[in-house]
Amino acid sequence: MNQNLVTWLQIPADDVDGTWAFYGRVFGWSAEATYANEPRSGAIYGEVVPRSADLQEPRPVIRVSDIDATLAQVEAEGGSVVAGRTEIPEIAMVFAVFADPAGNRINIVGDL
Repeated sequence: MNQNLVTWLQIPADDVDGTWAFYGRVFGWSAEATYANEPRSGAIYGEVVPRSADLQEPRPVIRVSDIDATLAQVEAEGGSVVAGRTEIPEIAMVFAVFADPAGNRINIVGDL
């Protein structure tokens, strides 16, 4: 699987259904198509999720081969870890969140 690429986008919303409807009317997107995992050449998968204190603005998700090494490199290059390594055994994935030097929050994911 490709590594170090943006593979997912989270769009937070207070009204998830209404926001999906908006993107459906404007771009033809739907939750059903998003979660069907059908190949879409050149596309980044994404979802509309409930807005939370931790997720206020759209956030890209980058797939990496080694979460721990990536977080160490983020810190060495002037970024900061916002949420450290978190394992999700149900889907065999691990994720973390970092902030780049400009303060942008980015999610990273990898295989467990």
